[in-house]
Amino acid sequence: MPIHTANLLNSSKSLSITNTTTDNTISIDQNGNVGTDVSTDGALHIENTGNTGIGLGVYTNIGATADAPLVSIKADNTAFDQNVIDIVNDGTQSALYVENTVAPANNTAAIDFKQTAAMTNAGNVFFQVQSSVADSVASTPLVRFLGNSNTWDGAVLDVTQEGNGYGIEIDHNDAGTNASLFIDRDGNNAADIPAIVIDVANAGAGGAEAFRFNGSEIISAAIGGSQDKKVQVNVAGTTYYIPLHTA
Repeated sequence: MPIHTANLLNSSKSLSITNTTTDNTISIDQNGNVGTDVSTDGALHIENTGNTGIGLGVYTNIGATADAPLVSIKADNTAFDQNVIDIVNDGTQSALYVENTVAPANNTAAIDFKQTAAMTNAGNVFFQVQSSVADSVASTPLVRFLGNSNTWDGAVLDVTQEGNGYGIEIDHNDAGTNASLFIDRDGNNAADIPAIVIDVANAGAGGAEAFRFNGSEIISAAIGGSQDKKVQVNVAGTTYYIPLHTA
C-alpha cells in the first residue's frame, strides 16, 4: 500500500494514527529475508535523505506512571551472532550523544552497563574502546573524562574492585619514550597539594605495600624553583619525606 504526498503546500500528514486501545498500533512480523544493505533494506526502513529534520523521533511526556522503557531492543536467542545495535557515522558530529538533564535516582547512572553472564571466553571484555587509526593528534586521547565545573567535588573516575584482579592494569608496548602514566597536577592553594595519594590497608597477616618496584629505578627530574620536590610517605601516623635529587 504505497502512500505518496507530492503537494508541498499540503500541511496534513501522509499517515496519522491515533490508538486509544491496548493493542499495538503497528505490528510488523517480518518472515522474509529483506537483505543487509542499510541504505535500502529493513523490516522497517526509513530513507531520510530528503529531510533535514529528525529521521526517527520517539517522544513521551508521561511521568512516573510509565511501566517500561521508552525504547527497548532485545535479541532473545543465545546463538544470535550479530551486533544488537550497529552505528556507522561518516559525518563530523558524535555517533552517540547522551545528555542527562536531571540528576538520576540514587545508585543509578546516566549510562549504565550491566554484565550478568560470566566472562569465560578468551579476550572477553565488558566495555571496549579501540582505534585502528594509524596516527592521531598528540593532544587527542582515545578516552577523555571531563569534570568541567570548578565546584565538582567528586571523583572524575572511580574504580571499585572487589575481586582478586587488578583495579587498573596498564599494558604499554611501544617503541617510544612516553610514560605509561602521566599526571599533570596544576593547583593554586596555600596548603600542600599531592599528585598521588595512596591509602593501603591489609586486614590479614601480611604487609601493606604502597609501592612495589620490580626491575626498575626511581628517577627524579631536575629540581628548580623555590618549592620543595619530595615524596611524602605516611606510615602508621608518622610522616616521612624522601627528597628528590638529581644523579
